[in-house]
Amino acid sequence: KQAAIALHQAVSREAAQIDTSVVHTWYPNGLVVEAFTAVDFGATEVEQGCLLDVGLGERLDVAYHEASGWAWCMAEEQGRKGWVPATSVAEVACVLEDSGPTDDSTVLAVRRGEEVRVLCRHYSGWALCQQWVGNARQTPQAYQQGWVEDVILSDHPRNVSTKQHRAILSGLCRLSEEAAKVETNFFKLRIQGEGKSVDDDSTAGIDSIYQQVLGLVEEYRSICEAMQHSLLSRAEPAPLPSWVCGGRRCFWKSKAKNAFMRVTLRKVCSERRQILVTFDADPSAQKVVPFEAFDDPDSCPLHRQKPRRQEQSARGEGSPPAAALEADEAAQDELADDLRGMIEDLNSVTGTSSTARSCSPSSRSSSGHEAPV
Repeated sequence: KQAAIALHQAVSREAAQIDTSVVHTWYPNGLVVEAFTAVDFGATEVEQGCLLDVGLGERLDVAYHEASGWAWCMAEEQGRKGWVPATSVAEVACVLEDSGPTDDSTVLAVRRGEEVRVLCRHYSGWALCQQWVGNARQTPQAYQQGWVEDVILSDHPRNVSTKQHRAILSGLCRLSEEAAKVETNFFKLRIQGEGKSVDDDSTAGIDSIYQQVLGLVEEYRSICEAMQHSLLSRAEPAPLPSWVCGGRRCFWKSKAKNAFMRVTLRKVCSERRQILVTFDADPSAQKVVPFEAFDDPDSCPLHRQKPRRQEQSARGEGSPPAAALEADEAAQDELADDLRGMIEDLNSVTGTSSTARSCSPSSRSSSGHEAPV
């Protein structure tokens, strides 16, 4: 219980920091299912200033729910704000796409454009919803209840950046409440068991509490795993290699030809996280490489240099003269690329101008034209 409370406080602080950076606009994600007035509630004059009078069927912007059983809401008319009993207002969501019936009876079949009442958004990615039958939205018997994938339900734009935070907070609240109940039952059993003989039924009570504790431990582990997955999904991606930049020449590993082909990195788009590549032999031939390809260097098609073993096998003894010349030309090109890389590294330290680099003999390619550096 203490671990769940401490984790709840940490996640609440992080969610609050994110909320402060988001502009809140009115969004009708709440529906009044029971009218409420501060006067009928018996509130004092001071308390009436903090409470919001609402009518049955009125649309509200529900900012958040408190564990105390109250919800902070905003009305559309004149921007009225205040507390409303959580039992008087229901969170509603619009279904974004169809979800047909399944063999699982706990899954609710919904249609696109339909409006459902959201009881709980679980950290597992599912939401417990109630489906209204007909127009009787205030009749409890008119509900069909089941689970719906949270991804196909609309949500307040303000909650997008903290959706997982809120789902985890809700799970921690439920876990803390259940742990408090188990703790109370244990102390009751302990008090009642004092002075009793060994052959009473206290053992059955202890076994039941033990099973409940095991269930709470498993739930806490599931919440921690969900938090870890959320942190990994929000982690910043690994940076690209330093040699990946627009205009840079490198090699493309062709699986079909089992060879390395010269290419040029024409454009590196950070927004789309893609690299446009053109082949030097045929500039009309293009390829698009995602940034994620560099996560696995072995499978990445782009390489800064050709492996040395390719050069050595190409210059093996007994090779025809034409093949030997081609291998020698490839070796010279590779040496030129190596020297250009060394010059760039030295230039970053000594501040040598690009003019001096363009006059270097090693900046000439086999075709006789000056290669870009």
